[in-house]
Amino acid sequence: MRRLLRPLAGLAVGLLAAEVAVRLLVFAPGVTERMLRVQWADTAAQLHWYRGWLVAWSRSRSPDSGGTWEDTAFDPLLGWVPRAGFADIDARGLRDAGLPRSEGARRVVVVGDSFAFGSDVRVDEAWHGVLEARRPDLDMMVLAGPGYGLDQVTLRTERDAPALQPEVVLLPGIGIDIPRALTGFISYAKPRFTLEAGELVLHGPPLPGPHEMLRHVALRPRLVDLATVLAERQAWHNVLEGPRGAEAFAINEALLDRWARAVREMGALPVFVALPTPHELAQLRDGRTQSADELARHFFARWCARQDFPCLDRVGEVMDRTPDLQTVGQTGHWTVSGNVVVADVVEQVLIDLALLPPTPPP
Repeated sequence: MRRLLRPLAGLAVGLLAAEVAVRLLVFAPGVTERMLRVQWADTAAQLHWYRGWLVAWSRSRSPDSGGTWEDTAFDPLLGWVPRAGFADIDARGLRDAGLPRSEGARRVVVVGDSFAFGSDVRVDEAWHGVLEARRPDLDMMVLAGPGYGLDQVTLRTERDAPALQPEVVLLPGIGIDIPRALTGFISYAKPRFTLEAGELVLHGPPLPGPHEMLRHVALRPRLVDLATVLAERQAWHNVLEGPRGAEAFAINEALLDRWARAVREMGALPVFVALPTPHELAQLRDGRTQSADELARHFFARWCARQDFPCLDRVGEVMDRTPDLQTVGQTGHWTVSGNVVVADVVEQVLIDLALLPPTPPP
């Protein structure tokens, strides 16, 4: 019996030592960031969030990040929403420059991800703020959320947009949002849809609150996490080109259809405009494109081809107007000058659709 117990005890001690070592390693600076190089992996994203919580706790001893980071608040349906008071977010959850509007101004609700939100620039520098400043006949209400996938965009449109009584709901389409439909955790836990017998089925809500998620991640064995992260990195590598790519496109197509129906049911006009990221522009300018970007553009084009509402590709136009567009820091969002270009493009879209006159009122 002793002969059996001794190796078992050694194995237990070895596993315990390995668990402690991995726990220390995972939360060393930069480790979770490197894990997130394949950014759609749920476990790596959870560990990155948990490390952020630990850093906040070590600094203040009382972090209250609303389930994600200090600039967001927990939302049981969406996972997170921009926190009121951050980046000019008002009590309604809108990013608002607070500019006076002329009587009868066209009301446009903007939904989407961080590019629609205008991340990394002030609200008056964001494309919607620039556009509002030059067009007092345009009232833009921004319901976008950084990190959102089209699942969250659709759910927020359904829940929050009707009360704003929009005439137009504008969705800037960005290709990097497509893989987000396959994951249940990005900045925090998020809703996820699957297709079952051709119908969208929602999973997740009500989502776990911050303390429940904290316990779940803290108590999970790190050795299991490490093995899962390695497996996820392999599974998510070039995901749109792999077997799950077809699943991602099918789910996003159904989500976009649902989004358009929701907009029409509230009596508004859906407008979809495909726009590029600075990274995509740099690739196009160098005469090379990543296959994932090409697949996303082809997907948007196919979906737009069967719509009877404004569904437009403006990637080429943005590229023509930005001979030397650089990204902001390491986040890859549009610069101040890039936001001006997007404002120009969106304004021309609204003019071409006869939603705005060619010149603003005096």
